[in-house]
Amino acid sequence: MIWSPRPVWQDDARCVGYPSELFYGFHREGPNLQERREAAALEVCAECPVSDHCLDAGRDEPFGIWGGGTAEDRGFNRQGSRVGAPRGPQPGQPTLHVGDKIKVAATPAPDGGVRYGFFDFRRGTPTIIWALAFFAAIVLVASWRGLRSLLGLIFAFAVLGFFTLPAILDGSSPVAVAIVSSATILFVVLYLAHGVSMRTSSALLGTLVSLFVAGALSALAISTMKLTGLSGDQTMNLQVYQGNISISGLLLAGFIIGALGVLNDVTITQASAAFELAAAGEPSRLATFRAAMRVGRDHIASTVYTLIFAYAGSALPLLLLFSVAQQP
Repeated sequence: MIWSPRPVWQDDARCVGYPSELFYGFHREGPNLQERREAAALEVCAECPVSDHCLDAGRDEPFGIWGGGTAEDRGFNRQGSRVGAPRGPQPGQPTLHVGDKIKVAATPAPDGGVRYGFFDFRRGTPTIIWALAFFAAIVLVASWRGLRSLLGLIFAFAVLGFFTLPAILDGSSPVAVAIVSSATILFVVLYLAHGVSMRTSSALLGTLVSLFVAGALSALAISTMKLTGLSGDQTMNLQVYQGNISISGLLLAGFIIGALGVLNDVTITQASAAFELAAAGEPSRLATFRAAMRVGRDHIASTVYTLIFAYAGSALPLLLLFSVAQQP
């Protein structure tokens, strides 16, 4: 490999300090986001004193904005091929058939027209069918309690959609918003699904205490490990278009909300086990406590596998990428 020095004119470039995704795009960005991103990038290039040098240097680059010119301006399509070149099937691209319902991305063409490219499949009807099947299975197995749990799930999404997300976008502390949202969801969901009883109240108290402990440990982990939350495309999007949001605070808020489900599962199961053991005639409260702890140890051991396997499954492409790059 021949090393070539960095051109001197790049030191005066206006884009220095901006994230590269602003000029090269984000993963699977839609047409609206692409249009806004390119408009913001072109504003940067318009004030650049070396845009002519940049435009000349990027004339053969298939991607990105160089010197105020897009890839389409340089004669490339969204796949990085020269316009007019033969386009064969690319690895990983879906096979399309006549009658498929798809979404397309519209991009402006150099001649002033509009080009359309495949973006994704439309999944509205299959999603509704699978959601109805999911609801029916829960109600069929769990009867009225399952129906109440589904109502609680709808309430939880309503809190996230109408309170949590707008409050964070308005500049409120993500951590404070996550704590308030989690507490509100817990109060309604637990009593709605399991009824008003001493058992549910003890589970609620245990979940709230565990939630604050999990939040404190998460904050300590973020501080000691210096986690920034800037490694994902989504957070880079937020940095570009919503710069007033604390990314580290958003990371902690995600930990808190993410812990809500597993903590709820553990506490309600433990509360039920403790009350059932007491009703079964354990000789003393100490014996009931010890028996419940044995159940709890088994539950925690299985929960560890659940969390790890759930993460490994969702992050499988990332793990493969680490393996290919030979990174830990």
